[in-house]
Amino acid sequence: MKKRMIGMLLAGAMVLGMAAPVFADEVETVTMLTYVDWYGAGLQALEDYINENSAELGFKLEVQQIAGGSQGDELVMARTATDDLPDLLNTYSAKLYFSSYGGEGKLLPLENLECTADYGEDVLTSRSYGEDGVLYGMPFGTAYYYGMYYNKKVLEAAGVEQYPTTWDEFLDACEKIKAIGITPVYFSCGDPWTASCYALTGFHGDYDERGMTSEEFWNAINTNQIKFADCANTWDGLKKSKELIENGFVQETYLSDTYDMAQTALANGECAFYACAHVVVSEIAAKYPDKAADIGGNVIPLYDEEHNYLDVAFPTILSVTSASKNPELAQKALDFMCSKEGMQIYANAQPGVYLTKGMEIEGTPAFEEQGEKTLVNTWDFKYDIAPYVHYIDYYVGAVELEELAAEFDNLTEKSAVANSDENWAE
Repeated sequence: MKKRMIGMLLAGAMVLGMAAPVFADEVETVTMLTYVDWYGAGLQALEDYINENSAELGFKLEVQQIAGGSQGDELVMARTATDDLPDLLNTYSAKLYFSSYGGEGKLLPLENLECTADYGEDVLTSRSYGEDGVLYGMPFGTAYYYGMYYNKKVLEAAGVEQYPTTWDEFLDACEKIKAIGITPVYFSCGDPWTASCYALTGFHGDYDERGMTSEEFWNAINTNQIKFADCANTWDGLKKSKELIENGFVQETYLSDTYDMAQTALANGECAFYACAHVVVSEIAAKYPDKAADIGGNVIPLYDEEHNYLDVAFPTILSVTSASKNPELAQKALDFMCSKEGMQIYANAQPGVYLTKGMEIEGTPAFEEQGEKTLVNTWDFKYDIAPYVHYIDYYVGAVELEELAAEFDNLTEKSAVANSDENWAE
């Protein structure tokens, strides 16, 4: 009887032990590295949700932020080289991380993820997220529209009755806006990545001129069949953007002004136009909700209505690194963060263009306007040559267009040779 009682007490203790609650302070923290530019309202909301529900989810999240642009890129390369990586890494794409950041072998293959059911096969097989049939990361956050965003009230006050569809119409609109004492076009070169849009749009002319799709064009660039020096339309787009500066259509402090400052200027009607990724609309909606309806979105009108396209880029990639001390838990965190549930939390705070299936997105007038435009896949550099830094060099007169085009080819060849790319073999 005594032995039976002891056995019953032990069994009861085991049951109680199995049912013991998990407290938040007992949960392990998963670390994540991202660029400060990408730590918007969506990621903040997701991080808060995870930490508020960590006992249920089984993990906490600590998001580490680094500078944007080339400064942050250099830090990622340095930390990759020394294996000083967090559990989760948020970067541009698998292909770029492997080819230009020394990332080969630094990302763990992902298997048995439940969240893959929330994405199409074309996304999962993209070079953005895998290589040779191996999945190294998942789409994280919003896809990106690159276009022109504008303040409707400013255009109305200046007598601009409809959005410009050609470059001449755009220049005419800028003259009218300047005449009422408002900056026509805002540049934010203090955050260099924002300087890319005009040249990216210029690539459209190079696709059309060759009768190629954007995918065909970039495959030719990345296999040494087309040189950047031969992309006349690209450089024409950059030249036109510099003419905006020369014509006094851009604020004098454009070299130091930032992306955050651009949001405020556009929302408050201190400028009329701002070329950027569509996340600027989400940021304005979060910071100035009463101004969101004033912001429109369209294409950059470098050409004519038939040939002005809207660039769209896949979302960034979230991966588990080989330096993770608990890769199983890191993958569990990634699986939740990239799932429909995780991305819906993100999107509720930051509306945008998501590749996750079945989500409910609250649109904005700018998104709805752009949704009617023809989309093309934006740039697909195989090797990172930090193009936006060179664009700013051109703006300040440190380099001529011909030299810049040649430098793009030189930097690409240098990276290709360093990676033993047979397309650049002598």
